Amino acid sequence: MVRLGRGVLQLAAEGRLSLDDTVQKWLPGLVKGNGNDGGTITIRHLLNHTSGIFNYGNDKEEFAKLSGPAWLEHRYDTYTPEQLVKIGLRSPRSFEAPGDGFVYSNTGYIVAGMIVEKITGRTLAGEIERRIVRTLGLTGTYLPGRETKIRGPHPRHYSTLFATEADAKVYDVTDQSATTGWAAGGMVSTLGDLHRFTGALLRGKLLPPAQQREMFTLVKTGIRTPDGTGGTRGSPTPCTEPGCSRGSCRAV
Repeated sequence: MVRLGRGVLQLAAEGRLSLDDTVQKWLPGLVKGNGNDGGTITIRHLLNHTSGIFNYGNDKEEFAKLSGPAWLEHRYDTYTPEQLVKIGLRSPRSFEAPGDGFVYSNTGYIVAGMIVEKITGRTLAGEIERRIVRTLGLTGTYLPGRETKIRGPHPRHYSTLFATEADAKVYDVTDQSATTGWAAGGMVSTLGDLHRFTGALLRGKLLPPAQQREMFTLVKTGIRTPDGTGGTRGSPTPCTEPGCSRGSCRAV
């Protein structure tokens, strides 16, 4: 997500888009239904999770397929960005009007990725390669597309597939389709690349000052963390920690 947000902000710095452009301007007719109107949702809303579009990852039908033993049958299922957006749009909005609330939504980042492709005329994978990977000399970072195996040496990923029993069976889930994440979290990277990227980002080496300020501009979430703090968190490119999905987002 951070890499996508950085790419969008770079396009804004180049004058190729405005964060206040509507989704309808770039993707006419894509976002509609269940109270959603692409003409009222801006790119800024997508990036700071205030669009109100339902998070496709929380769709009950899809979650049932991608958790528990059913995941083993669907681990290689592929999705297009358009399909992911449609899944998000088939549920009611999280709140009435864009900007009136804060609810984490991967759907918004899928839409943002589609806008990047529309503006540049290139694939999102290609733009990430051109704007970030080559610029920083990263060696293990890429958007895998339909690849189901991680390139090069890598650790294995084990999971109980959301089972909570103490003796839950553990599965090797390393090989799988990453198309369910795409612009919202389908990246593959290495610890070294993450250090290099984060260091450059925090030192202001990837964005002009105006866009750097946008990246760290917070929005009110109205959400309190367990320790009672919070309520003003989130940013145009929020963190990718698991806590984000529980509303405890903070600026990167």
